[in-house]
Amino acid sequence: MKMQTLFCEVCKGAWERKPTPGTRPKTCSSDCAAIRKKMLDQNYYQSNRVKILDQVSKYQEENKDAIKKYFRSYYEKHQEEIKTKSEKYRIENAEEVAKWQRDYRERNRDQLAKYFRDYAAKNKNKINAWSRSRRAREAGASEWEVLMRESLPDHFGWLCHICSGEIPKDVDRFHPLYLTMDHVIPLFHGGNHTLENVLPAHASCNKQKGAKLDGWQNIKPIIPEVLNGAD
Repeated sequence: MKMQTLFCEVCKGAWERKPTPGTRPKTCSSDCAAIRKKMLDQNYYQSNRVKILDQVSKYQEENKDAIKKYFRSYYEKHQEEIKTKSEKYRIENAEEVAKWQRDYRERNRDQLAKYFRDYAAKNKNKINAWSRSRRAREAGASEWEVLMRESLPDHFGWLCHICSGEIPKDVDRFHPLYLTMDHVIPLFHGGNHTLENVLPAHASCNKQKGAKLDGWQNIKPIIPEVLNGAD
């Protein structure tokens, strides 16, 4: 029987087979078949790009909640794996990632500026907490947390740990009795910015204590008559 010679559309190699009825194969192997399928898919996408994007956008809009739920569930199940792969990619492609970030910031400068302004306006307490954490790191703290000043009374009550007087809830930040965060062991002396080393204090008491490790126990607030039970 005369053999049939065929040519692969991918690698252009020739191979022979017995003549059989039906459509002739286009590729010589499963590897070449996979490459050909990828090429066909890419060509189809390029030819129908607008139509495909419209369909995807419509599907996403109609199934917004289901998509969010799926991705949230997937992330929770594969969180460590995703973080490891992302970190590995950033390290192996540091220059490319940095360039992409620079280009993105340049292209979206106005939108990013507006986003951060709006976010900062809505999340002042959180921004302040991040800033305090950053300043603590710069001051040499070996351990730090993002601590919310407004959350301290939830843990320790509305009492100044320096003078033991009550801290008013309705005074502004310029008032001497305003709620502040005091590092029991000051950052200057190696203290950490953690809940174990931070306690509520009056602004005036905190300022008087400064970086003292000792000798601050008899400090009194600037206006003690405002405090309940103060001398």
